[in-house]
Amino acid sequence: MICKNTVGSFECVCESGYRLNSTSTCIDIDECDEGTDGCQQECDNTLGSYECSCVFGFELNPDNHTCNQANKCQEPSLCSNTDGSYDCGCLPGYTLASDSRTCNECPQGYWGVNCAEFCNCKDSTTVCNGTTGCEECRTGFTGGSCSVDVNECDSTPCRGPTAVCNNTVGSFLCLCSSGYQSIDGLNCVEIDECASNPCQNNGQCNDYLDHYNCTCVAGYTGDQCETGKTP
Repeated sequence: MICKNTVGSFECVCESGYRLNSTSTCIDIDECDEGTDGCQQECDNTLGSYECSCVFGFELNPDNHTCNQANKCQEPSLCSNTDGSYDCGCLPGYTLASDSRTCNECPQGYWGVNCAEFCNCKDSTTVCNGTTGCEECRTGFTGGSCSVDVNECDSTPCRGPTAVCNNTVGSFLCLCSSGYQSIDGLNCVEIDECASNPCQNNGQCNDYLDHYNCTCVAGYTGDQCETGKTP
C-alpha cells in the first residue's frame, strides 16, 4: 500500500494489480475471474498480476495474450495443422522418426513414401534413390522397385506371318503355328520338310505347308518311293 499525502489529509493507494477494500486494505485483483485479463485462451492469476497461457497445440505470441497454432515439425518434415494440435509427415525418401516430428532419410535398400518400397535393383552396385527408386533394373523389369514386368510383346518382337508373342515374367516367347519353326527365338519360318531328303530312290520331294509328298521315278512307289516294282 502506498500512502499519498493530500492537502490537509492523506490517501491510501494500492499498487497495480490490487484494490482497496472497505477496511482500507489492499487486496489482489483476480483479473482472470473478472475477465479483464485479455487472455485469448488460459489465464492464471498471480499476486498483483496474471499470466496468459495456451492449450496444447498452441503457443503464446509475443504480445503475451494471444495464441497461435504451433508448428512443431522439424524440417524437412511437413506439418498439417489440426484443431488444437498438428500432424507431421515426410516427403518421399524420408520416414517419420519415433518422436513423430523428425524425418530421417530412408535406410539403404528402401525408398518412396514412408520408405515403404523395397529396392530390387539390377545388382548390389546399382544406386537406389530414396525418392525415385532404382536407377537401373534387371532385364525384363521396370519401376522404382524393379517389380513391374515389362511386356516385351508390346514392341512386337516376333517376326513371321504366324508368329505369336507370349509375355512371360521377365521375358517373352515367340510361338510358331503348325508348319513353322523359330530359327532364332524371334523369327518363325516355314519348315522345309524336304530338307532331310525323305524321298528315296531319286524321288522328287515336293514341300507344302506342314507336309510334303514324293514324286517317284519309274519303277518305284510308296510315300517315300521306298518300294521298287517287281520285274
